[in-house]
Amino acid sequence: MYTLDIFTLEQNQSKKGDSVTLKSAAVPVLAFCALCLMFSCENFPYKPTEFVAPKVPPPPNAFVPKDSITKFVGNPNATVKLAYTLTSTGSSQTVYFVNFNDSVVEPREIKKDNTRSDWDAWCPILSPNGALVTYYLRSGTQAELYCQALDTGATPILIGSGSEPHFYKDNQGLYITYTDANGIMLIGTSTTLTGYHTYKQRVDPATGQTIGSPALIASYPFYCGMSTNGTYICTGYSSAYIYNCSTSLFFAINPGQQTCNPSMTPDSVFTGRMMFLNIGGHEQLNQLPPEDTGKVGQHKFVFIADTNNTYITGFDITMLPAYASGEWQCPKWTNIPDVFCVLATKSSLTYDCFLVSISTGHTLLLNVKPALLQFQSSSKPYVYIGGN
Repeated sequence: MYTLDIFTLEQNQSKKGDSVTLKSAAVPVLAFCALCLMFSCENFPYKPTEFVAPKVPPPPNAFVPKDSITKFVGNPNATVKLAYTLTSTGSSQTVYFVNFNDSVVEPREIKKDNTRSDWDAWCPILSPNGALVTYYLRSGTQAELYCQALDTGATPILIGSGSEPHFYKDNQGLYITYTDANGIMLIGTSTTLTGYHTYKQRVDPATGQTIGSPALIASYPFYCGMSTNGTYICTGYSSAYIYNCSTSLFFAINPGQQTCNPSMTPDSVFTGRMMFLNIGGHEQLNQLPPEDTGKVGQHKFVFIADTNNTYITGFDITMLPAYASGEWQCPKWTNIPDVFCVLATKSSLTYDCFLVSISTGHTLLLNVKPALLQFQSSSKPYVYIGGN
C-alpha cells in the first residue's frame, strides 16, 4: 500500500527553505501511486466490451420426475426425451432438449450452424432410437434442414433446403422426410398444391450423415410425416389431406375448414389417421358425437380422423378445468400410438406442456413448476418414449 505523509513533506520543505509549494511536491508522488495501483490491476489495460446477457435455462426441478412419466405410459424401463424450441430475450429461436433419464434433468441447448445463428429453429423431431434430432432453420422465405446427435456439442449436419422434417424408418434404413415449400402455408385444394414436393433423404442412424441423394415421395408438399408402413403422408392448414403414396389418391379431411398442427399416426395397424387442431366453425367430419357438432371455438379441440374423414376421437380443452377458458397449441403424436404431446394455456402468452393418453384421456403435466418454465406458442414440443 502506498501512503503520503503530507505534514512531514511540508516540514521538510520549510526547513530547507525550498520555494516548492506543497501542491507541486505532492503531484509527482500522487501520480506515482496511481500508476502503481493501475499496473497492479489484473485487467490492465482496460478494454471496453459489449455486455451480453447470459442465457439462463430453467432450473432442473422445472420438470416432472421420470418415474411419473414411465408410470403414465405403463413402462417402468422407458427412456424419455423431450425436444422443443424457445426464444430467449434478444436472441433467435433455438432447440432445447431434456433427457429425463439424466441424474440432473435440465434443458440443454442444441448447437446451431455458426453461419445461421440468427435464424429461427422450428419443429424438432427425435429419431426412432432417440439418438438424433432433426429440425429446420428459417429466415424469411429461406429454410434449411439439419440433423445431429442429441448432444450439446454435436455438429449440425445440413440435409438441404427445405422444412417440416420428420423421421421415417423402413427395412432399408432411416430417412428424413421433408418438403421444399420452406414453411409456407399453402392455400387451396389438392389441385393447386403444385410447384412444391415432398422428399425423403436417407441418413446414418448413428450420426445423421446423409447417405445418397434425396428421393421424391410426392409432387405435392406434405408437412406432417409419413405412416409407419410408408403408405400415407398428411398435410394441413388451409386444406387438410391424407395422401396415399402408392395410388396418388387424396383424402380430404375436414373439407372447407382450416386446420392446424397436423400429425400422422405412429400406429402400425391403423395407419391412415391424422391428428389436427381446429380453427373454429362447424367441423366437417363424419360421425361427430352430438356434443361436438356445434360451432367449436378456435383451438378448443384436438381431433383425430381417418381417410374416410370419419371422426375417431377428440379432446376438448375443458378436460383440463384450469385451462377451460384457454386453448390447445401444437399437438404432436409421440412415437407411441396411444400418447400425444400438447401445449395448453390459460392466457395467450404462456403455455404448459402435457402428455395425453388417447385411450384413457388421462393427462400428465411435464413442467410441474410452470413458473420456472413457460413454453411459447411456437415451442412445438416432441416427446420420445423408448425402451423395452
